[in-house]
Amino acid sequence: MDKQQNKLSITTMVKNFSKELYQYVKAGAPVVSKEQYTGRLNTCQSCEHLLRNKRCGLCGCIVEHKAKWGTAACPDNRWDNESTKVSE
Repeated sequence: MDKQQNKLSITTMVKNFSKELYQYVKAGAPVVSKEQYTGRLNTCQSCEHLLRNKRCGLCGCIVEHKAKWGTAACPDNRWDNESTKVSE
């Protein structure tokens, strides 16, 4: 098991996911543009916090899903905060 993965408990990951999901649904489930999504994924791929299971080592999210959400933010502030630029 990846040592970094041990830092986040299941409880912490569920708490973080629930908070992000609430904000996403409350805002009407906005998604980012394809370009922004690709940029976010590229940022995550080169991040030292990305775990082998494609989860963020800081918040525990599955990055390929969270990166689509227009309300989501990187816990390390690596994504451009352009949540107002969403696809229809």
